[in-house]
Amino acid sequence: MKSVNLRNSVNLHKKGLIVLADIQLMIKRIDDTAQKYGLSRNQFLINCDSKYYVDNLLKGTVPKIDTIERIAEHYNVSIDYLVGRTDNPEVNK
Repeated sequence: MKSVNLRNSVNLHKKGLIVLADIQLMIKRIDDTAQKYGLSRNQFLINCDSKYYVDNLLKGTVPKIDTIERIAEHYNVSIDYLVGRTDNPEVNK
């Protein structure tokens, strides 16, 4: 597992599971995936009903796992990739 910068991190919760994620890396992964689809960050997030995702991250708001899951499913990348636990965007099926 990759090390995470605690200064820029946030905890994501689902049924007691805690995943530590680097906020700046999460934003970069959103931007990289948006670019892959030829979209701006804003349009990318609007497409999966998550318009304020990055704004909320920057404010320190903990994103709901459903939001991360929706983004990952919509763009066929893994949740682990979005939260910085792997550099491989492929979804294991």
